[in-house]
Amino acid sequence: HPAALPPPSRSGKGAGGIGKKRRFPWGDQFDPERCNTWESRIRATTEVGRYSPAGDSPYGCADMAGNVWEWTGSLYQPYPYQAGDGREAPDSFASRVLRGGAFLDDEGLARCAYRLRVGPLSRADNVGFRVAAVPSALDPGDPGPWGPGQGQP
Repeated sequence: HPAALPPPSRSGKGAGGIGKKRRFPWGDQFDPERCNTWESRIRATTEVGRYSPAGDSPYGCADMAGNVWEWTGSLYQPYPYQAGDGREAPDSFASRVLRGGAFLDDEGLARCAYRLRVGPLSRADNVGFRVAAVPSALDPGDPGPWGPGQGQP
């Protein structure tokens, strides 16, 4: 199946769910027992799924808050998200969006809505990525956390 870095709008949906937006994947109250942030006092990355299922999103996505910042496929541009405005340009060297916070960050940076602006050549021990099946590869009746889309971001 084709896979890609998700745009921030879809990684936010995967983390916070649909309908009423959540501050964190599991709800509105921060809990250091549900994610790897500064407050959990681990000070290093943890294995994927360590906080599942308690820290999972409504879609069952694990580790959407804390552990490592995750690259998205989008350039950093103001909201609202508009897929056709050029922010999905894969060849651009403009700043990109990272989401999720990391083990060195406090709870405020692990919120579902927080976006970090970073240059595309940046790298750090607290940055990683996740890939998602592109919408065309998903079951047409269930767009999943990445939602209905226009193919690869």
